[in-house]
Amino acid sequence: MRGGIVMSTAGTVPAVSRWYRAMSWMLIGHLFTTITFDVLGLDLILPAIAGVFQALGLRALRRENRWFARAYPCMVLLAVYRLFWLLAGFTIWYGFLSEQPVIHVLSWGGLVLRGVVLFLLWKGVGEAAAKAGLPGTEKPFLGLLIWYMVIV
Repeated sequence: MRGGIVMSTAGTVPAVSRWYRAMSWMLIGHLFTTITFDVLGLDLILPAIAGVFQALGLRALRRENRWFARAYPCMVLLAVYRLFWLLAGFTIWYGFLSEQPVIHVLSWGGLVLRGVVLFLLWKGVGEAAAKAGLPGTEKPFLGLLIWYMVIV
C-alpha cells in the first residue's frame, strides 16, 4: 500500500483509484434516486441518502476539471434539498407544506437542479475522457442523462 492506493499484483495499475471510488458513490446515489418505494418513507429516505452519496463522489472529483467543480456545489444544494424533504416528510406539517405554492416552485427547482447536475456531470466526464485520450465515452453518459430525465 503506497499513498492510500492499493497496488495490484502486477504493481502497475491501482486496484482502487480515486475515479473508481467516486464513480461508485455516484452510481449508488443514482441508483437510489431511480428506485422508488412508497412504503415506510423510503420514497424520501432513498433520495436523501443518494444526495449524500453523490455529493461525496463529486467531492473527490471536484478538482479534476471545471465541470466537476461546478457540479459539486449544485450537488450539495440538491442533497440539502432532498434532506429538507426527508425532514419535512416525517413531520405533522408535511400536508400543510405540500399545499403551499412556494413548495411547488421548489419542486420544479429541484427537477431543474437535477438536470443541471446531470448536464455538468456529462460535460465533466467528456472532458476527463478527452484528457485521458478515450474517444466516444460521453455518448453512453448522454444516453443515461436522457433516460434519467425521462424516468424522473
